Amino acid sequence: MKLERLQACPDWPIRMTSDVACLFMCVSESTFLTRYGDLAFKEGGNTFWARAAPEAAGAQPAGWPPPHRD
Repeated sequence: MKLERLQACPDWPIRMTSDVACLFMCVSESTFLTRYGDLAFKEGGNTFWARAAPEAAGAQPAGWPPPHRD
């Protein structure tokens, strides 16, 4: 996803491709795929990550409760 498009979003997308999801998690794309690749889901020929999945998985090692969204 182009950075200009991402900057125009009011919040992170609810579902993200790996290039966006790695930015969301502040890691390289290869690190993201290693850590969170199994959380992906397929839709047609595309692979996505739901924003909540890596967010919750990233909170766990830090001992934080999973984020709650209204």
